[in-house]
Amino acid sequence: MDNLKFSDPEVKKGVEAVERGEMVFIFDSDSREGETDFVIAASAITPDDVRWMRRDGGGLICTALADEVCTTLGLPFMADLLAEGAGRWPAIGNTVEQAGDLAYDSRSSFSIWVNHRGTRTGIPDNDRALTINKLAEISEKGRNGEAVVFGDEFRAPGHVALLRAAEGLVETAGVRPSCRLLLHRWPV
Repeated sequence: MDNLKFSDPEVKKGVEAVERGEMVFIFDSDSREGETDFVIAASAITPDDVRWMRRDGGGLICTALADEVCTTLGLPFMADLLAEGAGRWPAIGNTVEQAGDLAYDSRSSFSIWVNHRGTRTGIPDNDRALTINKLAEISEKGRNGEAVVFGDEFRAPGHVALLRAAEGLVETAGVRPSCRLLLHRWPV
């Protein structure tokens, strides 16, 4: 955290808590999404954490990945996949997000939804925790320059939504505002 400069002591305490593997809550601006996000390092997530977020959080459980990690792993934005499929499936063409569709951002951060290949159905809390832990591992391998093939470890569709942070956002802001989980470290 030495390279991060935070003037707000509460933000610094939050970053330190995530580094210790603790969950923190981040309220997003009313002018953006107006949500409270639960944030924890993906390498620290347990089935109990997933259960608690699912039961008490009432929203999606997502894993945020830095843009360069997604590029290394070959993970697209979901809207790009849908736009490519629109020619073959006309119903998709009318549903793909377009400029101005989102009141809070220029594009959705969603990538694909995955399960780790070591899971059974992918939906139970222990399956989702395993998927999220393995996302932390493969991300770190990719960041360290190790050769990785994403599909060797993960299958889609799945039950863990991946969010692809905008280029440079994670490094400058510390967290993608719409994420529920951070991948491995702060910043990712």
